[in-house]
Amino acid sequence: MKKVLVIDDEAAIAQLIKLELESQGYSVDVAFSGTKGVEKIIQNKPDIICLDIMMPNMNGFQVLEVLNADNELKKIPVIMVSVAAGDMEKERAKKFGVDDFIIKPIDFEKLLKTIEKKERRLYTLEIQAK
Repeated sequence: MKKVLVIDDEAAIAQLIKLELESQGYSVDVAFSGTKGVEKIIQNKPDIICLDIMMPNMNGFQVLEVLNADNELKKIPVIMVSVAAGDMEKERAKKFGVDDFIIKPIDFEKLLKTIEKKERRLYTLEIQAK
């Protein structure tokens, strides 16, 4: 079972994503701030991260800076889930190596397909590494 970490300061949205993904068989943890998210990433090494951009104290791009500074953590696929979805945000996210971008309100079918695609890629990489 793949571990997904949802980092979003909007508790209702984070819980909704958690419930939706758990109903599909994923193990889901939630962090309600960028700082807590980084702590959970370091402690639990999730397989996939769903990350909001606009959060107080430590925004999504600051979380990405921490991930990109670590050779192991930067390998974790990140899906941005945000209302801030202008070309500037998408371009910046791409520079950080973000795998995909989902715009709020969330299309859960698209989110699930995106996660499944990342999961298949991770599985293929695991097989190739053996």
